[in-house]
Amino acid sequence: MKTKIFTVLAVLAMATMVSAQTFNRIVVNIEKGSESDELYLIESPSFTDDFENSYDEAKGFIGGSIYIYGTTAYGSQSMVCTNSLQGAVIGYRATAAGTATITFSDLQSDLADVTTYFLLDTENGAYTQIGTASTDKYVFAAEAGDHPNRFMIVEPVQVTTNADGWVSFANKIALAPLPLSGLKAFYAKYNAANVVVDLHETKLIPATEGVLLYGAANTDYTLTPNVTGLTASTEQNDLVGCVTYTNVSGVAADIYCLRNVGGVSALYQYTGANIPAGKAYLPITASAAPAPARIAIRVAQPTDVREVEATVKAEKFMEDGKIYIRRGDNIYNLQGQKVN
Repeated sequence: MKTKIFTVLAVLAMATMVSAQTFNRIVVNIEKGSESDELYLIESPSFTDDFENSYDEAKGFIGGSIYIYGTTAYGSQSMVCTNSLQGAVIGYRATAAGTATITFSDLQSDLADVTTYFLLDTENGAYTQIGTASTDKYVFAAEAGDHPNRFMIVEPVQVTTNADGWVSFANKIALAPLPLSGLKAFYAKYNAANVVVDLHETKLIPATEGVLLYGAANTDYTLTPNVTGLTASTEQNDLVGCVTYTNVSGVAADIYCLRNVGGVSALYQYTGANIPAGKAYLPITASAAPAPARIAIRVAQPTDVREVEATVKAEKFMEDGKIYIRRGDNIYNLQGQKVN
């Protein structure tokens, strides 16, 4: 009881500190038999770093049989104050095995609605959407001992396709296109002989994996953590996912990124130093042959996604101030020389 009283006082102090700010709050409750415990999660973009150390409270494991806590760089916490709830890790400790129930209460949503978040069981892929109803709960078999990485707070991720329907993607947790949305995810395997990437559809986008997504042009799609029962493609994937802002200047390979040029999406050689978070790139080890400026995209299996490299009539387009002619999968300059 003393631990909970101290937690409440700490939360009141935190509420006072952020009263002039916007923040989200979720209380995660766990029950096992007659025992219970709670964890406070507070999110605000104004916190000075991932954890506001002045108010985070170390978890005390005294006398109870079940505990729930935030797993952080600072240890086990009764209250976690973070810039982003996305990816927050939750652990539990049980003195004996038995059935436990997790529920959510005391929600506040000044930022993005906290009911869009999910509690993800990283052990089996099960997920529960966080909401205000008292029936929202997750029941699981709690094993005895300490389990610091069992759960994670996740939220759906929105992506927007380009004018040709494509977008590259990577994320720090496993996600999948929302069922029936029409969005498809693909692994990419580089075919050096034909200077093309062959795409193989994957139903599951594993954590940190780079993929190419395809749907309707200029459309917002949602990727969710409802990955139970889904499997990733067994094909090799040459794409590298960047879940954070990534410096690639030291990569010993030619870097290719998805772009839409002249109405056709392909992988174009990239000369910059950084890849934005949530994107993917294709590294190609340098060889004796000149690096191609453009690598076409080809769907390698029967699918309702059209092949981007399909034969089309000749058309002109401009890139970097120069005019080129595209005919099928080939690009020519105005002198008739093939340049791709």
